[in-house]
Amino acid sequence: MKNRKKLMLFAILIFLLSASVSSAYAYWAGTVNAPAPEDENITINIGEGGTVTTEIVLTNHPDFTDKILVPTGQVANSVDPGVGKENVDALYFCYNIR
Repeated sequence: MKNRKKLMLFAILIFLLSASVSSAYAYWAGTVNAPAPEDENITINIGEGGTVTTEIVLTNHPDFTDKILVPTGQVANSVDPGVGKENVDALYFCYNIR
């Protein structure tokens, strides 16, 4: 009989311990904020730039009139300039500053 009382007391203590741990965890889980969901989509706004006019005046220069300057690496993607003209992504010339 004494052994049965000890077993019953032990079972009640385990039950109370389990109930207190469960309620403490439930309280804690209710107060902790869940992490904000991450969005894998990135929004990038691309605008349009204004026109920029650049003029270079060269004296004693080679003839560049048959060459059309296009952005670097875009020669193959550029519009055909027409007969006798060529798309280039670089023009090389030497100049002196006065």
